[in-house]
Amino acid sequence: MTALLRTSLIAITCSLQTSGCSLIGWTRAKMTQNNQSSYSSNSIEDTRALPPRGKGYRTYSSMASAIGRQYGHSDVIDTLQKGFSELSDKNDHTYIVAEIGSRKGGRFRPHATHRRGMSVDILTPMKRISSGKPSKLPSSLWNLYGYCWHLDNDHSVWGLKWSANTRKNYCPTLSFPLKREVDFSALRDLVNVMSKTARKKGGRLRYVIVSEAFKKPLGKTDSHLTSKAWIEHDDHIHLEFAFD
Repeated sequence: MTALLRTSLIAITCSLQTSGCSLIGWTRAKMTQNNQSSYSSNSIEDTRALPPRGKGYRTYSSMASAIGRQYGHSDVIDTLQKGFSELSDKNDHTYIVAEIGSRKGGRFRPHATHRRGMSVDILTPMKRISSGKPSKLPSSLWNLYGYCWHLDNDHSVWGLKWSANTRKNYCPTLSFPLKREVDFSALRDLVNVMSKTARKKGGRLRYVIVSEAFKKPLGKTDSHLTSKAWIEHDDHIHLEFAFD
């Protein structure tokens, strides 16, 4: 069975039964939980699949988890799980983990990175403007699983727009206020805890891609912040790890 056919069958299963989709994601995680990753020529061997849900986090899409878009280097997956567990004791957020990578690494469309199991996207943690209580960006097909939101100059959600570059917009611009704004405290916690957890494992958090508008509100963090990317990183941030 070809990879494309296998992926299509899984997607059909997920569309018919969400519980079946979740079961596939958990099965992927269970089957790879003891893997120790290594690199071979241009591919990565023995990656791990992130479980769809755990202490302090959940997946952005049970279907994406099922079709295998949340594989990463074993040290990265371990860092994520330990980091989120610590964050759950630090604040009340449940962080939403988005794209990581494929089982064997390599080209991971539509991303320019995410090829070596070291890249992780996380939806930007939000809070309700009225109460300040933790919230999150909705993640479903109609908003490209969280990748279709646009934040205004006050860092609040106002509509659907994915500015891929100056020539193309892959999502429509619609007025759809959600009355939520970025929780920079929770975002700073995320960066600092993941950086510390990676160092404990002998690695590091090389850099974090965020929107240029995020840098000043975030202030000093334990990892380098950059805004150099082909899309605006406001609805999600990108963590880039390094392990020997």
